[in-house]
Amino acid sequence: MGAQTRSVHYLEKYILFAQANMPQKDGSKEKFEQSASKALIRADILRRKITEDTDPVIVYNSNVEHQKWKYDNWKACLNRLIASVNRDRDRMLQDVIAYGHDLAIVKVERPLIEVWHRSAAYQLLKKDVDDELYKILTPKQMWLKRPEYQAFALDVFRKHIYQEVDSRKKRAIRFEKKKKSWMYPELHQDHPQLASSPSHQLASPTLGQP
Repeated sequence: MGAQTRSVHYLEKYILFAQANMPQKDGSKEKFEQSASKALIRADILRRKITEDTDPVIVYNSNVEHQKWKYDNWKACLNRLIASVNRDRDRMLQDVIAYGHDLAIVKVERPLIEVWHRSAAYQLLKKDVDDELYKILTPKQMWLKRPEYQAFALDVFRKHIYQEVDSRKKRAIRFEKKKKSWMYPELHQDHPQLASSPSHQLASPTLGQP
């Protein structure tokens, strides 16, 4: 038996002897499950400051919250908590691996999936709405017009046309209300929204068209 191991055994025996000869209520009336000791242990396990190889005596003596509990009972709780956190960590790792596998399958099966607001289609649709193509083309015709649009399902693309047109109508209404509150309208003559006629109305895409 090495000197370090003998030292650990001696400290454990000393703690047990001291506790046996001292009047002590185990954690007073507190339950270990709700104790500060358990919270401290769990946090250190998650930070990997406490592992299966960590000396329990050192942990026990590191904080007075641990010392509120009888060493034997506390050590058993420590070991159970280490095992429990490790099981949770292993399950989480398996879930992450499974999720990555499922995500890879989705990417292989649907390589055209994109995020709309970061796509080229997002900017192109703004230009096409500016040019009022939605007035002369059906959503499907617009969708077929550009390969960037076809990175999205037709029904998804159709919803974005309606959203873009509708948002411009609402912005125009809000702007008209804001104009009425201007104290000095001449100061806003260069406002970009004044370039178009205030009475300009955006027509909705033809509903029911493919």
